[in-house]
Amino acid sequence: MLDARNAYTHLKNKLKDFPVKDDVLLKQTSLYITDMRSLHNIANEFNLFRRMVDENKNEAKIFAVIFYKNIYTQDYSLIDKEAGGLYFFIKNYCLKKLQENYFSSLNERESNLSAKLEKLKKSQHHHLLM
Repeated sequence: MLDARNAYTHLKNKLKDFPVKDDVLLKQTSLYITDMRSLHNIANEFNLFRRMVDENKNEAKIFAVIFYKNIYTQDYSLIDKEAGGLYFFIKNYCLKKLQENYFSSLNERESNLSAKLEKLKKSQHHHLLM
């Protein structure tokens, strides 16, 4: 019987040579694997593709795509129709929109923190004068 408590152990046993440095990926994703059929599909597909793609250099990335494909099948199948969450995420990443949004929010946060710092400096200066 497979459940969230033992899915990681089953997955780890099926992916014997999975890089130890990416072990946390297996731990996190195993929480979403709810049945043995999905676990077998993910492990078998990963073991097949890891030998064919990129000479085992990006196993974590290959595993992540295969995991998503098997767990979020409906969204993954929408890629062909240029729809779905994964499609829009990848599209926005390629168009650098994700990066722009991230850095603009960082710039906004930096401005807010700088304004607060200036306010504190003025307040401290005011206190020293009294």
